[in-house]
Amino acid sequence: MSTATYTLISQTTLAAGTASVSFSGFPQTFRDLVVVYNGTNSDSNAGMLIRLNADTGSNYSAVYMHGYNTGTNSTTQQGTTVDIFFGSTERTSGILQLMDYSATDKHKTMLLRSDIGGGVGATRAEAIRWANSAAVTSIVLFRSGANVSAGSTFSLYGIAA
Repeated sequence: MSTATYTLISQTTLAAGTASVSFSGFPQTFRDLVVVYNGTNSDSNAGMLIRLNADTGSNYSAVYMHGYNTGTNSTTQQGTTVDIFFGSTERTSGILQLMDYSATDKHKTMLLRSDIGGGVGATRAEAIRWANSAAVTSIVLFRSGANVSAGSTFSLYGIAA
């Protein structure tokens, strides 16, 4: 039995605050891609969003649930992008797995797990669909109206199955 192997494709540690981080030019030879995020945000009201292949159409949908130190909630979202990692000035970490990203015969699915440290005490799980069968060639993670803070780290891994 073979085991999945994570290969680091790219890693960025921000020297200054920025509104977006992009990955492109990655090989199409892996089964899945995994984005690992660890950082903070300049505004606690601005979550991080994702865009694949510069697609600005209403092709994104998600269902997610949150667990807080004060309770829980769940919701759905659909539009030209969807929220992924928390927007928080507290330390946030997360893992986003993009499955079968190079396949051209199906829509793309992603699974997200993330948390917020500090006094917030929150966790998040999310399932995301990109209604497009194109191979993923670029990933943009961005904030709407805020910056990802300096010192935040983004890593992109390929998984060979």
